[in-house]
Amino acid sequence: GAKLHLLHNATDETTERIDVTDEKAHDSTLFKTGSWLQERLVLFDRAYFKYRRFALIDENDGYFVSRLKENANPLITEELREWRGRAIPLEGKRIHDVVDDLSRKYIDVEVEAEFKRGQYEGTRSLDTKRFRVVGVRDEDADDYHLYITNLLREEFFPADLATLYRCRWEVETLFRELKT
Repeated sequence: GAKLHLLHNATDETTERIDVTDEKAHDSTLFKTGSWLQERLVLFDRAYFKYRRFALIDENDGYFVSRLKENANPLITEELREWRGRAIPLEGKRIHDVVDDLSRKYIDVEVEAEFKRGQYEGTRSLDTKRFRVVGVRDEDADDYHLYITNLLREEFFPADLATLYRCRWEVETLFRELKT
């Protein structure tokens, strides 16, 4: 079998790249970072989740939004919103260690993630990068949808990020329709 991989620019309505691979090739292996990311926003599902990929997008002056994986537990370095009353302080804790104890409508924090850089001269170095994690409470499920991004708080509030990510599902629905 074969797989068709397509990178589509929704703004310009153009195809940026087409690749055909073996049916077992994972989609994320074909996502190449570079200067083409400058000033562009990429919406990822969890299959593309990699701190290293996010760091490279940021270093190429691009932007991203992805759901935070369950096994990703970055360290909270700063709260980006003040809470009144007896709010649980989050700084210095890991996001998944505290999220079940919270009942806020939104979580908006800066986190530090550790990852391995690409191999250079036979060695891979460890690096850390700061990102923003936003949680939007899903009242029906009594749970949070957690997103990781490098979009600024001043320009994108938590509800905005949830709306942006929902737009990604429009693409999923289109592909599901095309497959059937």
